[in-house]
Amino acid sequence: MGHIWEKEAFEIEEKICLAPNNSERVKIVESFLLKKLIKNYKNNFVADKVLKYIKETKGRLPLKRLISNTGITERTLERKFLSSVGITPKQFSRITRFLNTCSFLEKHKSQSLTQVTYECGYYDQAHFIREFKEFAGIAAKEYFKEANISFYDPD
Repeated sequence: MGHIWEKEAFEIEEKICLAPNNSERVKIVESFLLKKLIKNYKNNFVADKVLKYIKETKGRLPLKRLISNTGITERTLERKFLSSVGITPKQFSRITRFLNTCSFLEKHKSQSLTQVTYECGYYDQAHFIREFKEFAGIAAKEYFKEANISFYDPD
């Protein structure tokens, strides 16, 4: 998040690190994003519609489907979303999917990493691991070890 919101990202990262569990971490990030949304909000029906789609689909709806549901071009959607939300629909979708994955992990600690990967809308484990490290700041294995989450490995 540092490259998106610079100084604010470091403050949020510190709060996330101090949070006692994933549920609290999700609340911190959601609160931050909602504050950004309110600050940058402009009456923009298209952005509202896309936000709703992203939230309802937990960030799993492909960008092409988002675009087709709005009836406008990708560039116009991106511009409207950026002016209202402050980030692109794709970035918001990725963050939303990551946050939903964290919530899912809290509730389903006994599933295999493969099951979690597909259940949360990632193409494969490499995609999940790469995105997890980008948003969490640490490798998934390290995080799971620290959080005492051990995945069932059917092999």
